[in-house]
Amino acid sequence: MRDDILIREARIRDAPHIKRLWQRVFNDTDEVIGAFFEVYIDVRLCVLAQIGGRLAGLGLLLPVGDFVTQQSATQCAMLYALATEPEFRGLGCASLITRELLRVGKKHGFGLIALRPASDALFDFYGKNGFYETFYCREYTVKASALKKTVQNVPGIALTRASPEEYLARRELLLRGVPHIAFDRRALAFQARLSPGGGLFFAGDGCAAIEATGQPGGRVLISELLGADEGAIIAAVADAFPANEYLVRAPVRKAESEITRFGMASAETMGAYMGFTFG
Repeated sequence: MRDDILIREARIRDAPHIKRLWQRVFNDTDEVIGAFFEVYIDVRLCVLAQIGGRLAGLGLLLPVGDFVTQQSATQCAMLYALATEPEFRGLGCASLITRELLRVGKKHGFGLIALRPASDALFDFYGKNGFYETFYCREYTVKASALKKTVQNVPGIALTRASPEEYLARRELLLRGVPHIAFDRRALAFQARLSPGGGLFFAGDGCAAIEATGQPGGRVLISELLGADEGAIIAAVADAFPANEYLVRAPVRKAESEITRFGMASAETMGAYMGFTFG
């Protein structure tokens, strides 16, 4: 690790540089980056790495709501957009930024920092920098051809768009008793902005978030599926978003043997549900 890396909290005048680095590393559109800056930017929760006066990396905290268990609720933020310029990778910037974000989060009153590693290899990286495996889900794929066979004799349900406030209320009802991140209205509004063509929906007594609609004939991501009759909800999504297959993420149910590790947190809390990842 180099000893000339400067780690500091961002300032308002850093915003244009943050946007440029974000776009170079993640290749996000102006619409996605603009949505973040419009809804979320708080430079007090942004940490930068500089080398030789140049911006080398960044990381952000998003206040997203509360981490809720049956015993307590604690203010929660999500570590987001950890990025390092390609020429400065391998020098230790990401580790230093991650540790500084934990300090900044504690200073601003967040009892828990959560994150979704972008790959399996990054679970090890974050594990060495203060995080623990915490969040799990079921992740499975449904082929459209198989879906038609399994629901052909089941009465259909309608898919209707929900506002962030409406989705929030139903989401909390369906996750009652499950340790989870209770996203606030701002987080859900941001999620909806990141899903052009998709969004937040009701389906019967359940709900679903369509995070990536893909192209006709491709794959649709149902980034959150909540409800007892998952097959009927997926069928409703398929009616609205035709595709060859559907990647589904849902909470772990009792007696489920196959689960997917999904996210991490800054405290040892096992068996929780995250949901959205904002990207």
